[in-house]
Amino acid sequence: MPPYRPYRSSRSSWRARLTRWLRSTLAIIILLAAAWYLWGDPIGGEQLAASGNGVRAIDGDSFTMPINSGQVTIRLEGIDAPEYRQTCARADGSPWPCGGEAFAALSAVLREPGLTCTVAAEDQYQRRIARCTTTRTPDIGAAMVTRGLAIANGRGDFPPYWQEQERAEDARTGIWQGRFDRPADWRRAHPR
Repeated sequence: MPPYRPYRSSRSSWRARLTRWLRSTLAIIILLAAAWYLWGDPIGGEQLAASGNGVRAIDGDSFTMPINSGQVTIRLEGIDAPEYRQTCARADGSPWPCGGEAFAALSAVLREPGLTCTVAAEDQYQRRIARCTTTRTPDIGAAMVTRGLAIANGRGDFPPYWQEQERAEDARTGIWQGRFDRPADWRRAHPR
């Protein structure tokens, strides 16, 4: 007669396999989280610096800068500026090229010495999302919003520029002097 073996239902072996799988999956997740915590985001916190040579504005909130042997595209975090071809209305209702003015203002700031950017992330278009400064402008995004040439978009790792936007609205500066389409709405209405 064969030795006695207790009966195991298929239900209990299924539970045992599921329990082992859950434990191993949890262990892998914990290891990946620990690795992310220890080594962090390779992009976040990256410091980029360039002189005025080769730095070019794309529109009022993004630009390219030379890094090593290539170009990196930077998108200013926390703001959304009118697109280059976008027009807005002045206080009297007449049109003015607010997108071109935002481009010109950012171009002027980028010519200042000591351009430095602290990268927070990278977006789906491989642009580095960053806060940038120069020796004369301590926060380029804040300067664009204060001049009324960008709006605070309230996203990102840094505090949004709501106070700067309130001051620009109260002073009726830039886009706040008349009517305008929010840049995101204008992009939806004018796809590339």
